[in-house]
Amino acid sequence: MKSRYITLLLVLTVGIETAVAQEERFMSLYIYNFTKYLEWPVETIKNTEFIIGVYGNSNMSKELSPLIGGKKIGNLSIKVKDVSNAGDFKNCQIVFVAKEKTPEIKSLAQNLSGLSVLMISEKPGFCSDGAHICFVLKNGNLNFEISKSNLTKSHISANSALFSLGTIIN
Repeated sequence: MKSRYITLLLVLTVGIETAVAQEERFMSLYIYNFTKYLEWPVETIKNTEFIIGVYGNSNMSKELSPLIGGKKIGNLSIKVKDVSNAGDFKNCQIVFVAKEKTPEIKSLAQNLSGLSVLMISEKPGFCSDGAHICFVLKNGNLNFEISKSNLTKSHISANSALFSLGTIIN
């Protein structure tokens, strides 16, 4: 009897871990595809790389790195980098903020005020605190909220098609 409970617990744990891994994989696909609909001011890109920073979730780095390996945005090579503080964000074009770091979004947004750094949260509702895009689950499907006003404040232009794919938050 005890072994059945242990087996059931293992099956449930593996199922949950698989679902989380799949969700992270989908988020990484979204992040890469966002770059196709967004445009950063030319003067804000200071080197030959387009940097996607990951703050607080090394699993996202592991999902993003193979996906973007060798890909470019324009003539810029894409690089995924783990970032540990707001000072590192300033070298990024995109920063993904993991769930455990979302309480810091308001202060991060203040530190990045006026800079063209796209902040993406994996927690819904944080566009009101300064994130540009927040992932949400709707009826079991991954979707996103997008803030037009936060994009405008950061001087990041978006193709109108992106707004039709997500939920607009202002």
